[in-house]
Amino acid sequence: MIVQKRLLGITILLSFVLLGLVSCGGGTESEDGELDAGDIINTLTAMDATQIALEEQLAEMGFQRDSQGDAQSGTDQDSSVDSGGDTQAEVDQEPAEETSAETQSESEQESSVDSQPDADGVIYRTDFEDADDWNTFVRSGNDNFEASTRQGYYYIQIDGRYLRVFSILEDLYMQRDAADVRIEIATESIAGPNRNNISLICRYTELGWYEFNMGSDGLWSIQIYDSASDSYETLYNGGSDYINLKLLSNEFAAECIGDELSFYINGQFIFSVRDSQFREGQIGFVVSTFNIAGVGVEVDWLEVSVP
Repeated sequence: MIVQKRLLGITILLSFVLLGLVSCGGGTESEDGELDAGDIINTLTAMDATQIALEEQLAEMGFQRDSQGDAQSGTDQDSSVDSGGDTQAEVDQEPAEETSAETQSESEQESSVDSQPDADGVIYRTDFEDADDWNTFVRSGNDNFEASTRQGYYYIQIDGRYLRVFSILEDLYMQRDAADVRIEIATESIAGPNRNNISLICRYTELGWYEFNMGSDGLWSIQIYDSASDSYETLYNGGSDYINLKLLSNEFAAECIGDELSFYINGQFIFSVRDSQFREGQIGFVVSTFNIAGVGVEVDWLEVSVP
């Protein structure tokens, strides 16, 4: 573009010179007082030669720009000099960099959940040095509870009655028809009366979920929650001597494989039922109180695996 402007300027300048020769008699006059035609022809010839030389220089510069472009992109480019094209190329490169940054950010957010299971099928495990992966909330009622990590435990304290505190793993969603999962947890009740539930959840969505409940009184149940009716249905329940009562630790597991829902407590198989209403969703756990307020539960670790 700069060379084109220079070419135009020089052409205009030479035109003024020619006009000056014509108007001022700057050229060689013939014997009858008129401007010599030979001088005019020489002047025009010089202008043409100058223009040709500048056009050749312009073409040469255009060829050099193409060579650089080919070296960078490996594609053919127009030999004309186009600053707008250079600007567009820079703009085209910027979204690619932003997309790369977004992809990296998403990868960092999901790094806590392994996309590929290990040799034992484990895709997630936490010892609760922090709870950044977890969304903890009360679905209904007041928020009279505390949730925090301390000394490698996730501590949940509930000071109200009839409260259910949910903790849902945010970065793991088991897709439809690929939601076969085993969830294991280690917990200990350290405060409050002997009247609370600790539960595991699979296939959690806003439509509903499956819940495996272990009570501090030795009772257990497998339930389904349907948000359409806003109610729980007990698929099966009972009592077990394998549950450590009062302020003691327990390890228990829930398996949701196909339409089969299986419950294990302290390494022992408890019961299995079948239901096919929910086929996808997240996993999590729940701490609940009933008619007596107050409970303090420490969650030591939680592990998620696939069959």
